[in-house]
Amino acid sequence: WLEDSNAPIENIIDAATLALGASLSLSERQIPHSVIPLIIHQTWKDTHPEQWPDIFRQSTEAWLSGVDSGNMAYFLWDDNGIAQFIRHFEPDIESQFYALPSNVERSDVFRILVSKRIGGIYGDMDTEPTRPPSQWIAPEDLQAWQDSETGTVYNSTEPIKAIVGLEADCPPTSDLYWRMGYFYPVQLTQWSFAWAPGHPILQLFINRLLATTQAVSEKYGGQLGSYSAQKALYAIDPLNLTGPVAFTDSVQTSLEAEWGLRWNALSGLDDGGLSKQVGDVLVLPITGFRYVLHHQTSSVY
Repeated sequence: WLEDSNAPIENIIDAATLALGASLSLSERQIPHSVIPLIIHQTWKDTHPEQWPDIFRQSTEAWLSGVDSGNMAYFLWDDNGIAQFIRHFEPDIESQFYALPSNVERSDVFRILVSKRIGGIYGDMDTEPTRPPSQWIAPEDLQAWQDSETGTVYNSTEPIKAIVGLEADCPPTSDLYWRMGYFYPVQLTQWSFAWAPGHPILQLFINRLLATTQAVSEKYGGQLGSYSAQKALYAIDPLNLTGPVAFTDSVQTSLEAEWGLRWNALSGLDDGGLSKQVGDVLVLPITGFRYVLHHQTSSVY
């Protein structure tokens, strides 16, 4: 990844920018059938693995195992690296980012921002890949499919620019989904996903978040860091503000508006769990990104 560049690398921003350029220069550094860089991102507060829980070391080792091939890059963003990233790429929203009430919410937002600016694959620190990211898209994932209710056929030939996966797939006519703790019968996870840089869905997510923080700020005299504003932000369920509900909302809004998608058509309950391409977005079935309870971890495709 360094052989074609003489640029000095002084920090993680330099390294990530170089990796993005290198991934764009060779298709072998992108997930096949896509323009998604083979760049892996994880986040944790520090870079001292000897102090981490065992499950975190296990996760990073699993992701790093694919880097040895030479076609992937790996970045662990600690708190300092995230601060550098925000100051360099997103200075206009730095105050809003750090006004978020919890580290979890900032982590939710950072994975969106780094996907927007650098692109690649994000995985939480308790996830492990069950197959190399270079094998995440198979030709059969790109086959045409039909909405069984509307008859609409989806047969996109666009290169994939986003890979997302279901974490909930429940009958929409039952109450099973909310009994299981989900907001929607068909809901996306955001503990792992993959994006080409600059995808508009990512900016939509950020725009919606900023609209919320702006409304709170205006209500409390423009002081987002004030006690009252912080209390108001804290009262918003993190799942709805930055988590899987907010993420699902952004993807759903975009695909419905651009492609006329009936959202629940993404369910795999009636077709055995097929992957479905809508435009440049590939939606994996619930088995794509899944929990493995006996390991107390999550596995990704």
